[in-house]
Amino acid sequence: MCTTTVVLFSLVGFSAFSQSVLDRTHDLITKNGVTIKSSLEKCENIRNGTSKEYVLLTVFNENPYPVEFSFKKNIWFDGKCNSCSSTSPEHTVSLTIEANGKAQGTCDMNNSLRIFSQMLNLEKVKKLTNYELVDIKVNKVK
Repeated sequence: MCTTTVVLFSLVGFSAFSQSVLDRTHDLITKNGVTIKSSLEKCENIRNGTSKEYVLLTVFNENPYPVEFSFKKNIWFDGKCNSCSSTSPEHTVSLTIEANGKAQGTCDMNNSLRIFSQMLNLEKVKKLTNYELVDIKVNKVK
């Protein structure tokens, strides 16, 4: 699959884009010693009879000190951004990561480091077509 990853540096802010086609695994950004990686994962729940696909984010703090890390998720389904103008806290991620530690999204836990992509066992459903991480901030914990 073809994936374009664009990293924009500007005076106003810092964004990471994953355009239109989502691949299996790739690095999104590195900023101030923190790296975000993503992977597209199939998540089966046999008990509930569901098959979903998620983009799981993993955040690595490569600094010798803890950091406070935050960003907003802009999410497109079928070409329409459902969260771009939202101020809802459900689209904002804020966490503390220990020195040389990591935080990651999983299939089993509904946390802020996963992005719903699609239902795999249903037809004619909305599909994730793009996501963007914006307003990324990394601050040393004092």
